[in-house]
Amino acid sequence: MGKDERFVDFNVDLDKLASSIGDYAKKDGFTVRENSDPTPPRSWFQIQMTKKGLFRAATGTRRSLDCLIKGHPEDFEVAMGTGDWGKNILSHTILGVITLGSSLLVMGIAVGIGTATYKRAESTLWKQIRARIQELKNTHKPVGHSGLKNIAIVSAKTNRFCTSCGEELPSTAKFCDLCGTKQKR
Repeated sequence: MGKDERFVDFNVDLDKLASSIGDYAKKDGFTVRENSDPTPPRSWFQIQMTKKGLFRAATGTRRSLDCLIKGHPEDFEVAMGTGDWGKNILSHTILGVITLGSSLLVMGIAVGIGTATYKRAESTLWKQIRARIQELKNTHKPVGHSGLKNIAIVSAKTNRFCTSCGEELPSTAKFCDLCGTKQKR
């Protein structure tokens, strides 16, 4: 990847950030492919943005902007780079040597234009990402964990509750009627 930035103490909902980057790229005419960590809470997101077209295919300037978000809401990194650039330069150099330089000049100009276009798109995208991070500051809401129910504190002599699920139990119960957990006396 090309450039990366780290963001600390922003508490950003990373799902929303990744989604907004993809949405922005689509509005800017990119084809977007997204991938993310399959296990929640997600710790990485990958957004690949490409522009295709006859001119780009003919000149070999078809590239992708690749964005990777990794970390957690309080401490994450966004990395961005372009794909195919090195491959295009190498293929155009070889083609130029074979054709004694004439196509090297034409292709070099096309690659230069394509590179400048993607660098401008990358710069604009970085501005959007930074603005979106500011907008999404403090939007991450931790997911509640299942576990013991909140139980009102009452006299322990009259009420008993399951140590696993919190269900109210008869004073003589050896097992919880709801979850089956063995109870201590």
